[in-house]
Amino acid sequence: MVDPTTALHKALTKTAQTSSSAGHFDFVCGGSTGSGRYSAQSKPSVKMDARISDLNVNGEAKPNKPHLILDNNVIYANTDGLVKTDPKTPWFKIGVDQLPGPNGRMIASLVHGKINDPATIKGVVDAYQDVKKVGEESVNGIKTTHYTGTYDAAKARAALGGTTGGMTSPSPMTSPHHRSPGGETTSPGAGRTPSNLLFDIWVDNKDSLVRKSQYRSEPDAKTKLDITSTVTNYNQPVTVSAPPPNQTKQLDPHLLEKWSGS
Repeated sequence: MVDPTTALHKALTKTAQTSSSAGHFDFVCGGSTGSGRYSAQSKPSVKMDARISDLNVNGEAKPNKPHLILDNNVIYANTDGLVKTDPKTPWFKIGVDQLPGPNGRMIASLVHGKINDPATIKGVVDAYQDVKKVGEESVNGIKTTHYTGTYDAAKARAALGGTTGGMTSPSPMTSPHHRSPGGETTSPGAGRTPSNLLFDIWVDNKDSLVRKSQYRSEPDAKTKLDITSTVTNYNQPVTVSAPPPNQTKQLDPHLLEKWSGS
């Protein structure tokens, strides 16, 4: 019998080595809740497309559908009215190498290859602690094993090359397709990730890949954080299209630094 920690760490490592995935997510972050879909790849290059389809802020349903794209080392963000912009140029754009502060350098490093580095993957996997096996459960008709435990977000940030106090999206792995797109600055009301989170992860009994993951703050946390991601497929072609150039405008890195508190 393999102990739960070893079994989960092996599954997380295998999941991190996939080339792409797609699925949907739900999040609660402070007074904001929402859901959406994403698709992303980490090989041969890092790409991502994520969009929030349902958003609620402080109990009020919002019509906005924020959209985030990462393509050819450029990040495009359309707040869909959450931030006032010229309707003719609704997309902000910024190169990953222009992202400010230590977390900007961390993101750039991941996009440029660290995301697939075995040492990085191991460091993030080791952040999963106090692992316990809950039992066998079904996720979208797939038989899985449910694990629970504690996610040391500070340790994972260090493995990713970030600072222990910086912002990061809670995620099972280093790949963007395992991050919740509702995590960082793409989620209205998002705050700094706590040092420790509680996790629940469901691993496919056949393929040993993560099929569902949930990260939540401690019950006594000042800001409630609850992010769930369900994967619908792995290792399938991912098509990501940047918006038309005439609909984009450069985002000032200094303004982004002010917004993010970097």
